[in-house]
Amino acid sequence: MFIKPYYANTSIDRDVFPKANEAMGLRMNADDGNAGVGAFSEDILKIEISGPEEILQLAEAADPEGVRTMGVLTKPDLASEKATQNMILDLVLGRRNKLTLGYCIVKNRSADDNTSTMSERHANEKAFFTAPPWASVADRCGIASLQARLRELLMDISKRELPHVRAEIEKLLHLRKLEIDVLGAPRADQVSQRLFLVKIASKFQGITENALYGYYTGNQIFKSEPSLKLATRMMQLNESWSNVFLEKAHKRHFDPEWDDDGAIPTHTNEQHPSAISLTKYPELFDIICTDEYDCPNPSKGPIIDHVKEVFKSNRGPELGTFGGAMLAAVFQEQLEKWEPLALSHTSTAIVLVHEYICQLLDKLCPDTQVKDQLWSTLLEEKLKDAYRQAISHANFLLAIEREEKPVTFNHYFNANLQKRRIERISKSFKDIAVSCDNGNDYIPLKEIEGHAINKDNAQQVCEDIVDTLMSYYKVSRKRFVDTLCQQVVNHFLLYGNESPLKALSPESIMSLEPDQLELIAGEDTASKRQRQVLAREIKTLEDAIQELRA
Repeated sequence: MFIKPYYANTSIDRDVFPKANEAMGLRMNADDGNAGVGAFSEDILKIEISGPEEILQLAEAADPEGVRTMGVLTKPDLASEKATQNMILDLVLGRRNKLTLGYCIVKNRSADDNTSTMSERHANEKAFFTAPPWASVADRCGIASLQARLRELLMDISKRELPHVRAEIEKLLHLRKLEIDVLGAPRADQVSQRLFLVKIASKFQGITENALYGYYTGNQIFKSEPSLKLATRMMQLNESWSNVFLEKAHKRHFDPEWDDDGAIPTHTNEQHPSAISLTKYPELFDIICTDEYDCPNPSKGPIIDHVKEVFKSNRGPELGTFGGAMLAAVFQEQLEKWEPLALSHTSTAIVLVHEYICQLLDKLCPDTQVKDQLWSTLLEEKLKDAYRQAISHANFLLAIEREEKPVTFNHYFNANLQKRRIERISKSFKDIAVSCDNGNDYIPLKEIEGHAINKDNAQQVCEDIVDTLMSYYKVSRKRFVDTLCQQVVNHFLLYGNESPLKALSPESIMSLEPDQLELIAGEDTASKRQRQVLAREIKTLEDAIQELRA
């Protein structure tokens, strides 16, 4: 058995049947003498020809309501039977398989027509549709009719979708403008490069001035980035350090009842500023103290006993008094924790300022290449020099307090010393006081005379040393805390002319050489290409919006 094709008026490829015979192992015809093929096969050739009805079913599945589908019927010249022609007319007139957009009929050229021109084909098509039965629907037949209908549909769709299209274009345009804004203005020459950097520096100084003086409503950045509230964070840091210094900076307790004139540490519920990691920035490792210092509590026990030991091993020829060297020896020992406390605080303040600069620069200069070059070319060494000055001055203040002879012209020292001596005498008289009927106590004169001479020289001198030490320590501690916060933190790190916060300023940008400007702000090839692409796309989108508006 073999398949003998009958093509009639079908459009089936004439090579299909010979290929099917070959694939199924069948003879091509009765005269085929090929011994390797047979007359029968277990395979079945099935050919499905989809007509208009099946296509309409597929369209209905995709568009159930029939509002987005327009039917285009082709090859009407092959519909030779009256029933087929009537079925086509019913479709065009909406009597069956109704589509909102309707139907159009076009006539294709025949398979053997390879020489006709476009105008000839249009003429043939027009003549065909003016004859029965197509003349009744001639307004929906032909390429010209289809073109007109499609033009109307396109106009209707455009009107309906225009607001959405314009909204999408405007949204995309906004995004592209934001992207090109991030790149900043073109920086092809020295003028544009310097202007670009001056704008960054001016913004930096404006925000920093607000940050230093607490004008946080002056810029929205403080709302989104509260860690940039530099004045607040530094005040918290200084206050916390001052409290620790008051409670723990002395090596030994002076007296169980010593309260430093009623000074009470001020504690807040806010997070401790020194929680800042001292190891966060490797570029500072050779400048600051990176080890966290947990200050121990002062050792307990009467300091008078320790003073007596020092007096015995260091006393001079003075009679009934003591020399400055004796006070200096005891005082220096009390100050052993001042150095780690001061340097730890200065280091934390430096990290706080450094973090502020890094964070603000990230916000103002998102271009990584520009930021890195700005940092390495202009900022890094200036910042390190400023930080070294702060550490150096902290060491200078420490050396003055620890190594110089104790000296003060503060009247508070003498007033406190007299107060301390009176308290000591008053305390010693309590045991010999006599109560009166009126509720007051009095001390007999003979008891006072005997009490005053009942003390050896060493005891008296050691008590004087303790009183003097306590009085001077209070003056020295308050002076040192205020001076370090005012000079090291405020002047060298925050407000002074050489402050690291002044490193990035319009003046520093104006002093850059041309090669430095090109190195820092010059655009690389990738940035230039990105800017060109964005500019072209922005121009195209703007033109599209103008067209839509027109």
